[in-house]
Amino acid sequence: MSKTASQSAPQNGIFFASGMKNYHLSTIIAVIVGFMSASTLSALAQTLPSDHSTITLKSLRSGDYVSADATDGFRLEANIPTVDSQGEATAVTAPERFKVEPVDGLVDTFRLKSAENGTYVRVNPDKGDKLYADGTPPSDPSLAYFRWQAVDDTTVNIWSVGGDAYIKVSGSAQTPRARSTTPGDTDTHFEWDVVQPNLVLVYVDDWAWNGSTVRMDEDMANSGFNGEFPTLAMMPNLEAMAAEGLVFRNAYGSPQCSPARAALQTGQSNARNGFTVYMSDDSEYDTRDKYEQRPVIGNGSDLSLDPNTPTLANTLTSLGYATGMIGKWHLRNDERIDRALSGPQNAGFTFAPDGATTNEEGDTVTTDYLPVGDGSDAATHPDYYQYGPKRTQYITDTGNQFITDQVAEGTPFLSIFSYYAMHTPYECLPSSRALFQDLPQVLRYNERNNGFEQGDNPATTLKSNQDPAVWLGMLYEIDLSIGEIRQTLVDQKVEDNTYFVVVSDNGYRHSFFDDLTGQPQPLHSQKWFLWEGGIRTPMVFSGPGIPANSTTLANIANYDLMPTFVELAAGSANAIPAEVEGVSLAQLIKGETTAIDFAQRSLYFHFPHYRTGLPSSAIIKGNHKVIYFYETPVRWPGRTPIMLFDLAADINETTNLYGDPNYPNSTQIGDALANELLTYLQNTATRDLPIPNDGTTFPNFPVYDATAYLVGDPDNGIAPLITNNQVRYSPFEGTRELQNDEIDSTGAFEAEQYDSASGVSTVAAQDEGGGSALSAVGDGDWIEYDGFEVLGEGTYTVNVRIAGKATAGVPTGTIDFYYGGQFIGSVDVNATGGKQVWETFSSTITFPALSGPQTLRLETSHSANTYRINWFTFEDS
Repeated sequence: MSKTASQSAPQNGIFFASGMKNYHLSTIIAVIVGFMSASTLSALAQTLPSDHSTITLKSLRSGDYVSADATDGFRLEANIPTVDSQGEATAVTAPERFKVEPVDGLVDTFRLKSAENGTYVRVNPDKGDKLYADGTPPSDPSLAYFRWQAVDDTTVNIWSVGGDAYIKVSGSAQTPRARSTTPGDTDTHFEWDVVQPNLVLVYVDDWAWNGSTVRMDEDMANSGFNGEFPTLAMMPNLEAMAAEGLVFRNAYGSPQCSPARAALQTGQSNARNGFTVYMSDDSEYDTRDKYEQRPVIGNGSDLSLDPNTPTLANTLTSLGYATGMIGKWHLRNDERIDRALSGPQNAGFTFAPDGATTNEEGDTVTTDYLPVGDGSDAATHPDYYQYGPKRTQYITDTGNQFITDQVAEGTPFLSIFSYYAMHTPYECLPSSRALFQDLPQVLRYNERNNGFEQGDNPATTLKSNQDPAVWLGMLYEIDLSIGEIRQTLVDQKVEDNTYFVVVSDNGYRHSFFDDLTGQPQPLHSQKWFLWEGGIRTPMVFSGPGIPANSTTLANIANYDLMPTFVELAAGSANAIPAEVEGVSLAQLIKGETTAIDFAQRSLYFHFPHYRTGLPSSAIIKGNHKVIYFYETPVRWPGRTPIMLFDLAADINETTNLYGDPNYPNSTQIGDALANELLTYLQNTATRDLPIPNDGTTFPNFPVYDATAYLVGDPDNGIAPLITNNQVRYSPFEGTRELQNDEIDSTGAFEAEQYDSASGVSTVAAQDEGGGSALSAVGDGDWIEYDGFEVLGEGTYTVNVRIAGKATAGVPTGTIDFYYGGQFIGSVDVNATGGKQVWETFSSTITFPALSGPQTLRLETSHSANTYRINWFTFEDS
């Protein structure tokens, strides 16, 4: 789908966006009173209570609320408070709420619509000049239109365009009604009570930036999961939400789930709130035995939220909100703290039925196999039946009931649906798995990677974590939940007054991505690291005033959500606690500010630990990013710890620009950002930065041993202290080598592949530079590319990168090339020793003079071996 933000120029200081479904009242008034002086407009804009799109009306004459009476022609009546025997007026319960809608082509004219029953409001002079709610446009459309004029900061006059008659409340307590009267009547004034918006957050665990079917970058096919397969993953509800709202291209979380949740709750970066990793030591430095002999000594981390720090929940509670937290909490691992005193209820949530949960509560299957049929394999785990796989259905049902209860009580709410999916172990219903099990891409993946053979039942032979059909089923169930939540908002008639966010806690790397979609991985690295793959997250935001089908390039972080929700709830940024570091996105999501306003903003990330990752910190400012690796000066004396990237040109972080003579001012840019980062950390972080492990500070802590760290003791079977992922995602100079699932080439062409054993022929990839493992090919298999064009006949050197399972070095056959139906040459290939062991083989091939795009075919000829073709290139010979 195409995402555009259609915007017109500011008018009288007010921003308009086409496609906006609901104009908020402050905007309405400012437009209507365009004849007022600029100073008056400015003062009015500053003092209006809120810009929400839903209001209640109240007569100044008697303080009566105006509400709809469906028993008498849907007329709008004043709901006069009941007077008890002591003469005291009781509060009006559930006064009618109205939505304000602009009239196309008439910027100073609006319609009222009942939020209760969705009917429009009009003046009908033939029925006593009462305001009537009408489900269809009246025969005279002008009768449904109203104009507004500010009387003071909180009061308006309202009059009908059709009859130029002002509206007032009149009549006795028994027969109140709204009727037309002469313009200028002092009883025509109304004041409004702003209806606070509701807030819904769907928090998905371990979900990559490219893990949804919504492209986070419309120009990057691999920024969404499906690539060119619209039926591979199914997320129609998220797609509908994106079509109605705003997609964030540059949204960032944290490198791990617990720090992300701390940032969400406090509105502070992890450096500032001190919660930088889960399962840590809370001391200044982490000198546990497991971290001996490493290059630096990393930090400890806070183990729970600081009880003195304002949180999202207790701030919203103070604004009159009911706050619900359902599902994964994961903000406690300090066993010295009573679990009952470290859960969401202690952070201010008024409804937290699950308490201080971790990952384990979401694991509802106890065996290695997903239950099939009647679920008998899970019979020993009652949670599977009570809550559903990953507790997804339980979280959805409980959160929806919380919403329903708050609407019934007339209380604005924050409802956080904190899902355990997409975290391992992968779990879904058998019926969900079955939707994807027989897709050609899934069958081929399971053949290549899991040894699955035709005729096997994957539901009984494949472990759930190995089967992409289970992952796709789990994703599908998350989307079903998004749909159920949206339907609950519709059923409760609050969908037009609810802000809805779907976002992930941290970055991730879904290993199925390249094989299933035919697209290369778009980002480097994964969870636990500060590369883009570890911190960039998907995010979609919908709600009143948000332009439909829009995107933003603003750089935002997870710690921005807390102040955003607070400003939306209060109608003012003044309610945001002073301790909050994040920036409210309230104006950005409505188009009143743009990504340009965020261009010079700095985002900070801090992971000073060895747990799975490497001690490092990062700063993002505009298009530039610096990652600072604390190990570098120890492992590579003389090399700078600064790595500089231009994310606009290199989102995959392939080229370290620091010191690059071809990138203007690269050293100055890198130094400035690194100095800003380190200054921020020195002034903000709750602990001093990591230090060299040289025995100076901790004489009894075993110092850095390069042999132990990098080599281990192979003679005695002792592995290196540095893990494969830490090696793979270490700092580098210049340009790094792409990983197998990141391989990119040039050109754009369709690929079709044929499996001679199964007879399956499928469209395999829209290879927009994709060169990830395209197939496992056996004798007689082929891959064809349509629309392949060689510009100029001649002889070219062909390089083919393959992995082959047979013994390394054994000659096993050829890959034959056909162009336009003609055989043009072959490349001899050997086995490489494993399906993940890659080697490049070359030959020369002469292309004939054929004009226009042709079909290029690669066909295998070999025996007793299978290949995975990773990529191939042509070079002038």
